[in-house]
Amino acid sequence: GEAFCGTCNRLRLTADGFLRPCLMSSAEFNIKDALRSGTPILPLIRQTVAAKPLGHELANRPAPEGRCMMQIGG
Repeated sequence: GEAFCGTCNRLRLTADGFLRPCLMSSAEFNIKDALRSGTPILPLIRQTVAAKPLGHELANRPAPEGRCMMQIGG
């Protein structure tokens, strides 16, 4: 739970080319378009890492909707 989240160093890559800072986050960053256009992806990866929450806060809000675990990369 929360203890794991504080040390998590993972990003999620969705099946359709978006990076998520956290499995439980609804924030997404479009890495597919950056790769296709030749845009450097390091700034996008840094932005995604910076968006990582300190914890998942499952007790305070529901899980994100709209994607199943297979699409999120979980």
